[in-house]
Amino acid sequence: MSNKILINGINNSSAGGKTVLLNFIKGFSKYSNSFGVIIIAPKLIENEIQKCINDSNIELVFVKKPNALKSLYWYLYGIPKIIIKRNINLVLNFGDIPIKTKFCKQIFYFDWPHAIYPESAAWKRFSIVTLISKKIKLLVFKFLFNYIDHVIAQTNTAVNRLKVYYPKSHYTVLNNPVSRFSVAEETVNVSFNKSNFYLFFLTRYYEHKNLESIIPLAETIKKNCDNIKILITVEKNHGHGARKLLQNIELNRLNEIIINVGEISLGQVTFLYKKIDALFMPTLLESFSGTYIESMYFEKPILTSDIDFAKEICGNGAIYFNPFNTQEQFDAIKFIRENSKEKSQLIKNQKHQLHNFINWESKTKKIVELINKILIE
Repeated sequence: MSNKILINGINNSSAGGKTVLLNFIKGFSKYSNSFGVIIIAPKLIENEIQKCINDSNIELVFVKKPNALKSLYWYLYGIPKIIIKRNINLVLNFGDIPIKTKFCKQIFYFDWPHAIYPESAAWKRFSIVTLISKKIKLLVFKFLFNYIDHVIAQTNTAVNRLKVYYPKSHYTVLNNPVSRFSVAEETVNVSFNKSNFYLFFLTRYYEHKNLESIIPLAETIKKNCDNIKILITVEKNHGHGARKLLQNIELNRLNEIIINVGEISLGQVTFLYKKIDALFMPTLLESFSGTYIESMYFEKPILTSDIDFAKEICGNGAIYFNPFNTQEQFDAIKFIRENSKEKSQLIKNQKHQLHNFINWESKTKKIVELINKILIE
């Protein structure tokens, strides 16, 4: 009788988590006949998951994306009940936190950086309610970590930090490849002027993305009469912080410098990468960011935070700055804009850096090999 595997992607409905889940499922289909497979995923991306699956033997369970409290229920009680009822042998968990797996093995795909950056200034950005929620989540994370048999992390930086705070588990490093550009290109309603220098900050609104730093940066750009533009992808429904940010852009009359295109499709991402001059990411916290890899793929200079996770991913293919220092940010932008020789060298360095990242076919194969190894241990 074949082993039964449960793949949990219950929270992977957007951004990098969604990309990882979809790419893995697409590649996993050709291995799935070796197992009995159940996939739990958000109903929000049901159609996209259906398109990724070629094996009719895979059982799909779609649920409404849970809020923070409901997520804890799923990880502590909901999924464990399914594990017992369906006699699951192994869980491959793409969720934010581990699952309470008493009766089977668990491979945990780590991607919640808050668990390994207790010193990050990002914690100071949260509202009281959000901070309490994150602290509770962190306590649950620490408790449930004991149920993990093996951790997949996306960088050596993450593994080194995990070993400090959670030394009991076994770790494997598997980084993320470029994955999203097989879709048809779609235009964005933005008028591009060749005399302008366009920065691209591709992200939903999250406190740790440090989007607030673009306000003083835009004011500096305005003061210096520079034709630099910053494209962002924020919607009001991203939360209170997003609404406040967009309001501040309006109040400070920075709309001509900060151009908000809102949420965009993958085809529009491709379109914008071909139009912009550089990626700008003053982020405070990441476990990994595929945006860096995408920028290298499109041969765009990267301007980003001088923090360990960014430096491992980008190497010498980026210009780094203090994410809290507006003048450093502005100087980095001016430098890459005015120095074509250094820009060319940066792109050359990025091409070399890209060789460090495996493709999705290889990554999926390695995960399947790990599943088989854990099952026989």
